[in-house]
Amino acid sequence: MDLHFDERGTSATIGLSTGDLPSHPLPEWEAKPFNSLTFYLVCEEIAEVALNGWQLPAPTLQLTPAAARVCVVAQGGSCSLRLTAGSVRVKGVKTILVSETAI
Repeated sequence: MDLHFDERGTSATIGLSTGDLPSHPLPEWEAKPFNSLTFYLVCEEIAEVALNGWQLPAPTLQLTPAAARVCVVAQGGSCSLRLTAGSVRVKGVKTILVSETAI
């Protein structure tokens, strides 16, 4: 998981990679082999952030509506990230072929 806070605003971008692939991949993804899916979530109008630990290996991600906001929780091992945002949107999705030992 990658986490980037926009120092000029109130947004954060969360980058996640997974070996769990969609059951119905987009046609352009099938043009070349892949075994990893990476996507980016942009969390805007952040009101609260709680970060416990620095390395979040293969987190479980949960998005929950919370009083006209969205609560984003990522947990993995002894680390966790929790933030409350006004909105969350997918910024990009890409597929790549990585070494079997990397996923």
